[in-house]
Amino acid sequence: MNKILANRLNLSLSNYVLKADISTGYWVGFAKSKIELYRKANGDDFNIIIFGDKDTFSDYYIVPFAHVRGAFQARYMYGHKGRYRWVASIKDHCINFRVSKISLDISSYYSIPI
Repeated sequence: MNKILANRLNLSLSNYVLKADISTGYWVGFAKSKIELYRKANGDDFNIIIFGDKDTFSDYYIVPFAHVRGAFQARYMYGHKGRYRWVASIKDHCINFRVSKISLDISSYYSIPI
C-alpha cells in the first residue's frame, strides 16, 4: 500500500493530499476551495502531497506550497459550473500546469520521508 494513502487522514490535517490519476499521465486537479482553506490556516507553510500508484509504497511527492505558489493564480484556473481549479500533470518529475504552462522540477520531493 502507498505510504501516503496509509496515512492520508493524519497528513490531511495540515497538508493538501491528492491522488494523481496515473492512467492519464499523473493528472491532478487542485480545488480552489482547498487551496484557500490551507492558505487561510497556514499561510504558505503547508505541503501539497500527491500520490500515484496506490499499491506502490513510495510513489508520492511532498512539495512545499511555496515551491509551486506562482502557478496558483486566479488567471490560471479552470472554471466550470461553479467549480474552480488548477490542473496539472507530472511527467519525468516535473509538474506541468495546464493553463499557465508553468513547469517545475519536483524531483527532489519524490518519495522523501514524511
